[in-house]
Amino acid sequence: MNQGAASTDVETIKTSFAELVAVAEAGDADGYLRYITDDAVYLGPGAPPVVGSEAIHEFVAGFFAEWVFSFPAWTIEEIIVSGDLAVYRYAGVASFTKKDGSDSFSEDRKYMDVFQEGIGWSLAAFAAHVQPQRVAVSYMANLPGSVLSSARI
Repeated sequence: MNQGAASTDVETIKTSFAELVAVAEAGDADGYLRYITDDAVYLGPGAPPVVGSEAIHEFVAGFFAEWVFSFPAWTIEEIIVSGDLAVYRYAGVASFTKKDGSDSFSEDRKYMDVFQEGIGWSLAAFAAHVQPQRVAVSYMANLPGSVLSSARI
């Protein structure tokens, strides 16, 4: 791949990611699907993998029903493009507010996403690293196969 193509891909991935964040901040589970592959994998902290666009849609719809998510700024650590795959590593502070107002907090997180080129660049895998906290315990503990328990709150 020539340098110009890689540079264009990197810019497209940055744009796709920013759009995905905006959709998540809007709590738009249907819109979220436009940015992921059919076989995407979500690896959230302390929870079992969520595999496939239908399962991820169900997961984010449930999450967005309970929580407001905010990710106003992030630092790109690395974007590596190789063929039709790209690794996107970044860090930032994510904020969560329970819609009923009963809870809110922020977490300093590190991420590694894999994007796949098809019709544009789409998210194929998402992984977040953070100490399990209230949002992970309260929502993700209820997922089948979760390693979290309410005793960790």
